[in-house]
Amino acid sequence: MRDDGSGAEERREAEAKGGEQALSADVIDLDLRGVSENMELHVLLGDRLGFPSFYGRNWDAFWDCITDPDQSMPKVLRLRGWDALHRRLPRDARLLRELLEQLPSERPELSVEWVD
Repeated sequence: MRDDGSGAEERREAEAKGGEQALSADVIDLDLRGVSENMELHVLLGDRLGFPSFYGRNWDAFWDCITDPDQSMPKVLRLRGWDALHRRLPRDARLLRELLEQLPSERPELSVEWVD
């Protein structure tokens, strides 16, 4: 099938994978309620935010990806189940929050919403 440049092909591929379109989306909802391990969290972040295949799945690599101006990011990143994540993975939740709170200093066009 030929890509007509409208993004329809990307949407079809994302739908076929069972997820929302990660790239060029206005809002990405991340449900963190079921995350119970550090690696699971990084896989979820990398997959849903469309990080490159070489994403190192650690907090330094996460920062590098979200602050890279060439990395397509949603205008709004909505994190659901924040309290549940914080109870299960307090260190990772703290680090994730610290990094995302610093994000507007590097990419002011992006925002983060914290939802319980």
